[in-house]
Amino acid sequence: MEYKNKLINEHISAPTWILALSTALITLYINPSVADPFNSPKLWALMVFGTWLLGHLIININHNRNSLPKPFVFILGTSSLFLFSMLFSALNTKISYTAFLGEQQRRLGFIFYFFMVTFMLCSAFFFSAQSVSKLYKTAIGLALVLSIYGTLQNLGKDFISWNNPYNSIILTLGNPNFASALLSIIALLVFSFTFACKKIYRVPLFLLVCYLIALIVFSDSKQGLIAFGIGMSLFIATRLFWYNKKIGVIFTLFAVASAFLIFLAMLQKGPLVQYIYKTSVSLRGYYWRAGIEMFKSNLIYGVGVDSYGDYFRLFRENQYPLTFGYQISSDNAHNVPIQLFATSGILTGFFYVLLVIVVFIIGLRIISKGDLKERNFGLGIFVAWIAFQAQSIISIDNVGLTIWGWVLAGALVGIYMNKEAQNIKISSKKGASKTKNILEVRQKLLSGAMLIVVIVFCSLLYQGEKILYQLTSYVKVDSEIQSPEFEKALIDFNSSKLVEPAYKFRVANLLFQIGRISESRIIVNTLVSKNPNSFDYLNGCAQLNYFESNWQESIKCREQLSRIDPWNAENFLNLAQLYEKLSDPNNAIKNYEQILILAKDSEFAVEAKNSVTRLKLK
Repeated sequence: MEYKNKLINEHISAPTWILALSTALITLYINPSVADPFNSPKLWALMVFGTWLLGHLIININHNRNSLPKPFVFILGTSSLFLFSMLFSALNTKISYTAFLGEQQRRLGFIFYFFMVTFMLCSAFFFSAQSVSKLYKTAIGLALVLSIYGTLQNLGKDFISWNNPYNSIILTLGNPNFASALLSIIALLVFSFTFACKKIYRVPLFLLVCYLIALIVFSDSKQGLIAFGIGMSLFIATRLFWYNKKIGVIFTLFAVASAFLIFLAMLQKGPLVQYIYKTSVSLRGYYWRAGIEMFKSNLIYGVGVDSYGDYFRLFRENQYPLTFGYQISSDNAHNVPIQLFATSGILTGFFYVLLVIVVFIIGLRIISKGDLKERNFGLGIFVAWIAFQAQSIISIDNVGLTIWGWVLAGALVGIYMNKEAQNIKISSKKGASKTKNILEVRQKLLSGAMLIVVIVFCSLLYQGEKILYQLTSYVKVDSEIQSPEFEKALIDFNSSKLVEPAYKFRVANLLFQIGRISESRIIVNTLVSKNPNSFDYLNGCAQLNYFESNWQESIKCREQLSRIDPWNAENFLNLAQLYEKLSDPNNAIKNYEQILILAKDSEFAVEAKNSVTRLKLK
């Protein structure tokens, strides 16, 4: 397979090793000395490496602007439209910090997707069948590091004392589901490489794959096993088709039947229920349906980039709180396409799905029509990318995991274009060396200039994360007198330029706990005024005013809560009790009766029924 309209990029060094290694480093980077040790540091690393690579990309595209291959132009155009549509949604999102930097513990704002697209385009531009082996070798190195760290975590010998409510195997991602999904992707890449490497390396690599699978099992996360099973089934089916089409068809039918049984098990049907089904599967159904309702409510812009959490209570079904409680919520749809449609609107979701479809078609063409080298290297990339897509249907984007999905997508496009093989002869042109030097200087100047801005920006983000971590370390909850370190950290926090709004709320809680009510109230009131759709802020406002016996103000907060969380019987109970304190029996009865409508069989209904009887007798 050869693409006729090739890039003439021989003058500029391709940063393939930087691209491959930075992908692994983003996955590995953690910082235990900040408030969010996993996602925030990874986002900063993504921005730094992505900015340097962006300089390469801009200079190369400009240099080759008259000879860009059509597949790359299409991917560039589609991903640009994806970003522009998300940018418009971000500009229409109420909380700009969330829109651009993402929700706390997620960091899935516009900046995250901007640099994911950057990595994908760089991967498409610079990788080819001749250079993509660097990505495989990087995956092997990452597999070794993760296997060692995963073993330490499984044995309880982690060198960092995480506050971890999950299974011990969280690797550098903070969650066993993300960890198992990452292990499945890396295992597929390593396994695929055993068919392309020297024979002497095949047995060690195969043993490494077996060990990665064992870690997935020990993580007790079925997500990774399902993703690995899907990718491996596709790998085997493809190899069998290459060998014998009839055998390939038989295996494919068997794989499809197995997938159907797994799907039935997720619906609590069929013989595999006890092995596949988990309560979290039912939860995802609620998350998906709420996301779809959000999308229907605002087709153009969505409810706001990464703002799913602010609207989940408004759009969730009544059965959800009755089953799982009134305090349990979600800040993500646990399905990447639905999340994008719900939070960023129809254009963002459409262009994302279009990108996925195009990459899928390109992958199929590589494994069906490519030459031997393209097929061998392309198959491993393709099945690993399919595994990523499979887990993204039931999970959340994560910086350290998702970076692999976008880089693998770009690598498939790069292999398809097969740039490097057709440009070897052109590199001897007269003046090539001089042109190369000039362009590399331009790249370094451009990347360096942009990098200075990004590093300053990241340092401001780091400051807020670091100071919050210090505040929680210095605070003495049982003492009215705080240490000088705490007071200094509080001053620094208040003067920080870029602080996560949710972090301000956490500081307000700390101040409330140590009795500094007026300072806490100022922060909470400011947060509520900026984001009146936040359950946490409104609930904090209601509790704070209740503590100070400001019944009327507490009612205002809870009335607003009832508008963004119309199924919350517990909130209506609190409202009714507040109206009783104001000697307003009519409004008290109204809220008690609302409980009987929403949750007639709940624990709150008994109290509501007795209270209605009591008030009517009066």
